[in-house]
Amino acid sequence: MREIVLGDRDSGKNMRIPKCKKHKCNGLVKPDIVFFGESLPTRFIQTVPQVGDADLLLIIGTSLTVHPFASLAGMADRKTCKRVLINLERVGDIGRRPGDVVLQGECDTIVRELCEALGWSEELEKAWAETALKGPEEEDKEEIGEEGEENKKGEDYTAEAEVDKIAEAIGKQLDLSEGDHSPGEVADGKSETTKDSPSEKL
Repeated sequence: MREIVLGDRDSGKNMRIPKCKKHKCNGLVKPDIVFFGESLPTRFIQTVPQVGDADLLLIIGTSLTVHPFASLAGMADRKTCKRVLINLERVGDIGRRPGDVVLQGECDTIVRELCEALGWSEELEKAWAETALKGPEEEDKEEIGEEGEENKKGEDYTAEAEVDKIAEAIGKQLDLSEGDHSPGEVADGKSETTKDSPSEKL
């Protein structure tokens, strides 16, 4: 995500804004986060008291400067809860309590190392693969594929509609009332071949 959104910050190359992949939408995608100034979800407010009952608190990739989120780390029980900070730098008061653990570095790298040690690598890679953004070439191929399917559906529909129209027109032409049959035609709508009929001459 970071590579796609930021690209090369110095030159501005490869910078891309994530957009909706739904056909013909192409709208901007808002990340599933709360921006500064936005209201926190109700679920957050309801679950805050549970922090005091936690026996492990993972704090990953944050500056711990924006409240009320920043205050959560301080709500962890000093005696029963271990706090683990995974971050590029030390933040807040993490590391001052006896049970605190500070793992400094790239979050993705450290999380991957932890999952390898715990035997969760397969689950982690699967979860990351499901949320990974595709590169420009893969996105182009996907869009072309979707458009191709839509066009194909459109072509099929157009051809089917045209056939229906022709069949309906032919049906109207052949829809003769009983007793009003032209020479060479019987009541069931089938042609009656005679010696003088053009079909026999051919």
